[in-house]
Amino acid sequence: MTVSRHPSIRARILIALTDEPISTLQLAERASITARRRAEVVKLACDVLEGEGLIERVGGRRYPKWRRLIRSTSQTCIDTAIPPSSGWVTPSPDAHLAQELVQGLVQSAVAKGGDPVARLQEFRTLQQAAIAISRDVTLSGAAEELVRAIDLRLQELTAAKSKLL
Repeated sequence: MTVSRHPSIRARILIALTDEPISTLQLAERASITARRRAEVVKLACDVLEGEGLIERVGGRRYPKWRRLIRSTSQTCIDTAIPPSSGWVTPSPDAHLAQELVQGLVQSAVAKGGDPVARLQEFRTLQQAAIAISRDVTLSGAAEELVRAIDLRLQELTAAKSKLL
């Protein structure tokens, strides 16, 4: 019997959010969070994610609605310490979400006693297949973001392994 491990609450919230604001309870339902006091759990997690600049609150403090952070290109350039002419830009919310998902894959592999590098390589292959067969630009873009996040994590894991040897 295999035990299925859900992604972290944080990752589930990031995956469930869209550009349209939704209430805390709607977000809990969409993210399949079933804790007894799920509204409080989701609100606390959203407060943290908002503080990290990954999501935004719409509405009041007592009954907030949440959505993905929407930033214009000019605002992103203003927020960076490196000038836009350098070619470097801050990671988008989609890049943060991809990094969260990849971190969840690594944690899941480690928890099951598996090899995180092999797990990431398998998932990378699946994403490349999705890119190859997809006609949907949004889907391809998301898969490409995941491949970039996987490549970064594979570099980190390879560097860490080489230091241990």
